[in-house]
Amino acid sequence: MYVLLAAKVPLDCANIAILTDLTPAGVQLVISKLHSLLLVSPEGKVTVLHKSVKDFLTSLARCTVSEVTAFHVSLVEANVFVAQRCLAVLNSQLHHNMFGLSSVSEPVQPKQQELLSTLSPAVRYSCLHWPTHFLDAAKLDSRDVQHMLSATQSALSNFCTTKMLQWLEVLAVEKQLGQLIETCTNLVKMMDSVSDVQKNATHHITKQENILADALSNSEHSNHSHTPSEVSSHEIARDLFYDVARLAGRFHPALDFNPLHVYQSALTFTPHDTKLYQLYHSFAGGKVTASPDLTWGPLVSSMSGHTGEVTSVAFNHDGSLIASGSFDKTVRVWNSLSGALVSELKGHSNWVCSVAFNHDGSFIASGSSDRTVRVWNPLSGALVSELKGHSRSVNSVAFNHDGSLIASGSGDGTVRVWNLLSGALVSELKGHSFSLNSVAFNHDGSLIESRSDVWNHSFSVNSVVFNHDGSLIASGSGDKTVRVWNPLSGALVSELKGHSYSVESVAFNHDGSLIASGSIDNTVRVWNPLSGALVSELKGHSNWVTSVAFNHDGSLIVSGSADNIVRVWNPLSGALVSEVKGHSGSVNSVAFNHDGSLIASGSWDNTVRVWNPFSGALVSELKGHSKEV
Repeated sequence: MYVLLAAKVPLDCANIAILTDLTPAGVQLVISKLHSLLLVSPEGKVTVLHKSVKDFLTSLARCTVSEVTAFHVSLVEANVFVAQRCLAVLNSQLHHNMFGLSSVSEPVQPKQQELLSTLSPAVRYSCLHWPTHFLDAAKLDSRDVQHMLSATQSALSNFCTTKMLQWLEVLAVEKQLGQLIETCTNLVKMMDSVSDVQKNATHHITKQENILADALSNSEHSNHSHTPSEVSSHEIARDLFYDVARLAGRFHPALDFNPLHVYQSALTFTPHDTKLYQLYHSFAGGKVTASPDLTWGPLVSSMSGHTGEVTSVAFNHDGSLIASGSFDKTVRVWNSLSGALVSELKGHSNWVCSVAFNHDGSFIASGSSDRTVRVWNPLSGALVSELKGHSRSVNSVAFNHDGSLIASGSGDGTVRVWNLLSGALVSELKGHSFSLNSVAFNHDGSLIESRSDVWNHSFSVNSVVFNHDGSLIASGSGDKTVRVWNPLSGALVSELKGHSYSVESVAFNHDGSLIASGSIDNTVRVWNPLSGALVSELKGHSNWVTSVAFNHDGSLIVSGSADNIVRVWNPLSGALVSEVKGHSGSVNSVAFNHDGSLIASGSWDNTVRVWNPFSGALVSELKGHSKEV
């Protein structure tokens, strides 16, 4: 029952026999005695008759009769048992060039099913599901992860050090590389929880941030009482899963074409200081004359496929998908880790200007120069609805927090609010006299912010922002002022004067008590938004200030400038905390991470750089863009 209760798909007797180490005849005998609990399909696949059977057998409280628990099945133990058996299958049956391919130039897609049919069902099941059993056991009892790793140490160690690339071969032909990357990332996190590498930070890190954080951090040793061999084995396994995730993400297109590229191309260009290269380099089929990288860089994945300029990108909420809109009139949806194309959304007859996911990621909205908003299913690519009414290009789209409404801003000077499900126009907001370039909902969805070329200033509006509770809006303008507004009444709360040139960027601190403004006059000014009083003037930049941001607790301001420098300031005293140099072009955008421990800056030099805000030290440089960030 261990295998049947933990199985991810129905299994036939032969598979059950392999995963239980029984004979097929023995399995059939057991099944014949359990017809009241099991269901056998016409194809011979065996499953538990009803969910209630599984619920009863896995509940210690319900399955205890007169203090006897003989019928109780621990799902933790069941998953660990099946994971062990799967690893045993893979350790005995995986080998180099699993499908007998003769050349890396041979595409596998046309004969995918033919190739997969050469594998035994047990191998296919084990390749696809062994990590899930491990992870499910950890979810059921996170306190017992160390015991699970110890119980499977020998099988897991053998698999990681001898079979990892053959496993990748199979998953490449299965078209499951995206799943492999996510699975390996989760296995790394599980093992980090044992060795305390990430300690209190693990639950804050998304799938993408986990990969970057691992690349930037040093391994720490656990305080648990492991033997040296256990510690070494677990650390090697952890590093190998990390390396495989990075390899699959970087070389996904080649591996999709032919899995032998794992040896011919991917392994050859794998950084030479990684555990994966050190253990498997003898399988590498190619040679490089240039010096290879020693470690993985910060780039996680790169997506290519659009035939025109990319105008807009957006993550879904859990970070697993990216949507991109382009001048080629399409929206593309990508796996953010592997870079694989998930779907291509075709239908617009002109440029796609803006894309956005709703909160749960079940819909994408796209605005286009064809004057329409389209709503799509991001996975299937199916068109859900087409929203017509604007008389000019739709430049910006946004969902409210619960995803029931879409706001669209257009070159016709209006904001339109639509019902997602019916496609009905809910309201039309008029008042802008020029093209409307940006729209956004506040957090509770009760208000919409819109940015136009002109908005009650005497010149263009360059930056608009809500305070955290949505009670105020600040706008910075080419007329040298910052204006603070009541978003409900539209009343002007205060006008902040003092800059001698255009205001390019404005930001509230978290509690809304301060506003920072960056200007072409080379200064940052900090204001009281209600009284309009100047709190401090931050001088030091030798060229335009293009971007400003507060850290979360409001104790620091970061500013980016056309002088190529990032500066960090105390907003109250105006004191310079640190000066960050390294960009070779204008810094266009700056931001803190949530806990204020890092700053990101984007520049005309085509790079994103990550910095320590206190020391000014460069943490990482993210290269890959071919134009300014």
